[in-house]
Amino acid sequence: MAEAGSSWDVSQDSSNRQFYFYKGRVALYALLRALRVSPSDEIIVPVYTCPAVIEPIQALGCRAVYCDIEWRTFGLCPERFKSSITNRTKAAIVQHTFGVPSLIDELLSVARWAGISVLEDCCHVCASAYRGKRLGFFGAAAFYSHDWEKPLSVGGGGVAIVNSPSLAESASRLYYSEFEAASFHDEREIIARTAGVAARRLARTYARGLIHRLRSHSQAEQICDRLPMHHAELGSEYQKRMPRSLKYRLRQILLNPRQRISARKWTINRYEAGFRSIGIKCYKEPEDCDVILWRYPLLALDKIRLLQEARECDVRLVDWGATPLRCLSLATSKPNHERRFPTAEEVTSQVVTLCLNERQDDAEVDRTLEFLCKMKKSGFI
Repeated sequence: MAEAGSSWDVSQDSSNRQFYFYKGRVALYALLRALRVSPSDEIIVPVYTCPAVIEPIQALGCRAVYCDIEWRTFGLCPERFKSSITNRTKAAIVQHTFGVPSLIDELLSVARWAGISVLEDCCHVCASAYRGKRLGFFGAAAFYSHDWEKPLSVGGGGVAIVNSPSLAESASRLYYSEFEAASFHDEREIIARTAGVAARRLARTYARGLIHRLRSHSQAEQICDRLPMHHAELGSEYQKRMPRSLKYRLRQILLNPRQRISARKWTINRYEAGFRSIGIKCYKEPEDCDVILWRYPLLALDKIRLLQEARECDVRLVDWGATPLRCLSLATSKPNHERRFPTAEEVTSQVVTLCLNERQDDAEVDRTLEFLCKMKKSGFI
């Protein structure tokens, strides 16, 4: 088991191999630029993913090639990955979904065979490891998000960690020549946003059941399988580094992450004890993996009703990762059409995720378990 610690050495300067950006998607955008992708290139991505991953790919004029996943890790299926590679494939994004390591050995073997770069999507990663090695250090580079609700949240920002020396040199030149420091206005916006989130969390604590978190799905419609965006359509955030205030917060967290990791493990263990007592199947981590989950995957028998009940009871069960697949299904919907992504379709129809964080107390865990027990008896889970 890997020793608890930060995902990278925060004592190092950005000029070495780590670079701080305004958002996680901006970090991915910078890595693709450093790889010198062109409009004719293809980037392989899991179809079970976040819309934010697709945005920079399309913005650069590349084609996102969606690939099916496999059940054990919710990550790329190596066989489908290999069959998706063409002579135009430039890179593959290997997503460690919910903090679970993808089948990294098999995927890297295929990537080396094809001569393409692997970028690890570590936006769900807190401190998970594979065979004692931290995720984010297997591919040519990795990118992280530190927005709200992410495992190591500071309210925004993203980081790129570059493992390949040649790519690090290219990324460094790009970072210092084209990405500007966040302005005073950006810093004020971050402070205002942080205050707003804190106020909503306070309201959630003292008025539970009366309010629901607002969720926007407009982005999902914007990134449906459509023509790539022109570069000029990208916001100014795509030229900015991480605000200093967020970088400071992130450094403080990563210098001593043990408290957060321990709190997250406590929450997971507490929930799993409850799952076993009410007959809900616990997630079994893959062999040779030390998994710290970002969200807990649960199998639903009636997903629509379960999520509806969760919203009404203000329980933090959510649907995640289905947007690209739904957009593709709508774009290619035909009677009796062949399923292009059978495993991803099964996952999106059956899996819900339980939000986990370090601030959950006994009362919230007990309330959630009571709700799940009721849903189990109702046949929804």
